[in-house]
Amino acid sequence: MYKNLSLQSLGHEVAFDAGCELASQHSFTGIELDMSFLRSFGSVDRAHTWFAATGLQPGGYQLRGLWRADQSDQACVDSLADVVQDAQLAAALGSKRCYTTIPPRHESMDFYQHFDVVVPRLTRIAEVLTTYQVMLGFEFVSAAFERPASDKDFVHSLDGARTFAAAIGMRSMNTGVVLNSIDWCGPDVALNAIRHLD
Repeated sequence: MYKNLSLQSLGHEVAFDAGCELASQHSFTGIELDMSFLRSFGSVDRAHTWFAATGLQPGGYQLRGLWRADQSDQACVDSLADVVQDAQLAAALGSKRCYTTIPPRHESMDFYQHFDVVVPRLTRIAEVLTTYQVMLGFEFVSAAFERPASDKDFVHSLDGARTFAAAIGMRSMNTGVVLNSIDWCGPDVALNAIRHLD
């Protein structure tokens, strides 16, 4: 385990090279990867050489696959090439984890309809990732205001996310849950704890 900087999680939009400098300046061991920045080098070798020079450990990266219910099956299939490209680059850099966020509701689908659309897509993506020994983590959103009262709720709890991850990883065995303090203990508890740090 090591201290890993995720500027995106903190709500900061910072170029990846500048983020690496900040991580080094403030004694972070690693940093979440910006795959778009790293792909801009044009080759795995050049990206590897540049990142190695930062002296940082690679964290995880955002999944680029198109799996959401509002996207088509064909778009998901077409995006698998992007999933492979990022997994190859991540594996070369030493990163073994990517992640995506589960929507807590859908505008028109109920839970079962939503589940039936996205689970086969994510199962296929997880199986692709296992070839490169990359784990796929799911972050859930617990805040009630993200899912106004309706019958269209989806996964929004730790137990739900664990079940979701297990359903997708039954064959590939490379899925799990990404936890953050706000969604783990609830926004009221987390915000109260943050106030006590001031």
